Parts: sequence; structure tokens; C-alpha cells
Amino acid sequence: MRRITATSVASIILAGWAGTANADGPYVHARASAGHALTEPQSSELGWGGGGSLVLDVPVAKFLGLEVGGTALALSQGAPPENPAFAQRQAGTTFGATAGVRVSLGDVWIDGGAGVAATGTGAQPMVMANIGFDLHVRGPWYVGPYIGYTQIADLGDTLRPGDARVLQFGVQISLGKQSAKPPPPILAKAVPPPHVEPAKLPADRDADGIVDTEDACPDVVGIPTPQEPSTNGCPPTAIKLAGDRIQLPDRVYFDFDSPNVKDRSLPMLKQIAEYLEARGDIQQIEVDGFADEIGSDEYNLELSRLRAENVKAWLIRYGVSARCVTQAFGETNPRVHGHTVEQLRENRRVELYVQRIGDAAFHQEETHASNP
Repeated sequence: MRRITATSVASIILAGWAGTANADGPYVHARASAGHALTEPQSSELGWGGGGSLVLDVPVAKFLGLEVGGTALALSQGAPPENPAFAQRQAGTTFGATAGVRVSLGDVWIDGGAGVAATGTGAQPMVMANIGFDLHVRGPWYVGPYIGYTQIADLGDTLRPGDARVLQFGVQISLGKQSAKPPPPILAKAVPPPHVEPAKLPADRDADGIVDTEDACPDVVGIPTPQEPSTNGCPPTAIKLAGDRIQLPDRVYFDFDSPNVKDRSLPMLKQIAEYLEARGDIQQIEVDGFADEIGSDEYNLELSRLRAENVKAWLIRYGVSARCVTQAFGETNPRVHGHTVEQLRENRRVELYVQRIGDAAFHQEETHASNP
């Protein structure tokens, strides 16, 4: 059998310590269990019982932690001894304190330790070992099942010596552990799409890209509706101003976890740009970006900023000549409150506001947040 030297133990600890300068912790583990003795005479003379423990876990490496804790165990009275010369055991209760180590392998953990237990025959040495599985509940909270083994020495009973060996199974609740999920990636700064010079078409007095022979409104900037000649080249009626806010017929769609505008939303952005240019009284446009509650505050603030910047870039590309500014609100000021998929989708959005010639400056962001 190989001997475990102090040098080999130190090597194992140093290997686990590598790359863990920012180890999380400490953690608190609370356990509740049911148990029964495994060996005679305790297995027959004591019945089922329960226990609990409270453990402080201080990480010293990526997968290794040091533990100290207190434990309590009680077993009910069982059958009388087979030899009538011995008195029947009463219900057994013990309290102990232990110290040991904990090894975490992802969501699976194993710990073990030794200590002292207070029993009816005085203070006795004890050892324990447990194995369990952590399930993430929310934030720093974890819960999961575990199985444990506790052995309490019996050094005071000279007539019927025999250690108490108890098998336990129960539930552990942990506080302080951080989720192992990697942080969201840092988004690159949005790059505006390249400027494309509009094609020059003959006989287009309002310069809206629709030739006069096909333009139902040849002197007013409009949008193409080739499927309906009576409105082809006229300003869109689905986009309206309500106070200083632009009412959109649909929300602007983005690629998942990305500032890129989906192709399905580009025609609507073109309609918005042409509508604003057709009015002729727009001095400034503000694009406000919002995100849902998934992710950190810093991540959502940056994502909403990049989405607003991308929408601004598309409006400029489609011909908006007024000054464009952006604001980012992250997950603040949600349109609806709730956590369903539809509610989260409603909160991932951009909102557009305008300042017309002669109007006062934009309202503060609280005023924008009050708009439905």
C-alpha cells in the first residue's frame, strides 16, 4: 500500500488552487435527514430517527473547501435486547462538532470530516462522510438530495462494545454558491451599415424613388405599395405621431441576444424615415432602447444602447436628415410587468420620439416611460 506523504497532499492542494484567486464563498449548508443504524446491536435496539446539521464551507481552491459544523442525531427506541440480562436501550440522542474537507465536482459534491460527539457515555470520537447533488433554485440558493454515513465510537461500554454506524439520507439547502453558467459575452460596438447612394430614377419630382408615372402622390414623399396602385408613392398612414412619440404598427425585431435588426423590420424603418422626411417639420429624433430582465444590469444597458444605435444608423441610411440621438434604459421602465415569454418579448423594444421645429426640448426619461 502506498504511503501518503505531506508532500503529495500539498501537491494535490496546490494543483486545485491554480487559477482560483477569485474563489467564491463562504457558503452555508443546512441539512435535514432521516436515518437508521446499520449494525447490531444498535440496528435492532434503536429504531428510525432523524438528524440535522449546519456547516460553514470556506473554499480554498476551485474544487476544494474546508468545513466546520455542528450536527445533531436522534434515534427512536427499538426492540429489547435478546439477552434479558441487558437493560433495554432508550432513545439515543447525540450532538457533535466536526471539521473536514469538501470536494465539488460541478453540481456533485463529496465531504468528510471528524470530530467529537456528546453521547450518554460521554464525549466520543466520530467520523462522517456525505455525497450529494446541488440543483440551482434562484440566485445564490441551491437545494438537492444527499446520502451520509456517520460513525460514533463507543469507548465507554465495556460489556457490549460496538460503534454506532448510521446511514442517513435527506436534503441539503445551500446559500452563497454562485451559478456555474458563464457570463454573457461582451457585445462589440455596433457598426452602422454602409451608405448606399440611392439610384436615380427619371421623372421623380418628390424624390421618393417612385417615378411619377407610377406615383399616386407625385409631389409628396411616400412609400412603394405596388400591390395597391391607388396608394403607391403616398405617405404611410399606419405610422402616426401621438404627442412627441411615434406610434409604430409593429415593434422592431432584433436577432436573439444581438443588436442586429431583423430583415422583417427594415421595411418599417424605411417607412418611418420617409414619413419623417415627408412632414418637413422634424428637428430632432430620439431613439430609446430597452431590454428585458434576462442578464445583468450592465449587459442589458449595453445591449439596449447598441440596438438604439443600430436603429439610428438605419434611419440615417434611409434618408433621415434631422438630428438623431439615442438613449439606453436597459431593463428599467418595462412596458409590461411579468416574466412570461410574451411579457419579456414586449419589453425588448425601441421607442422613437421627435422634437418638431418650435417645440420645447425633449421630456425627461420619466415622461417617456409613462407612455403606453
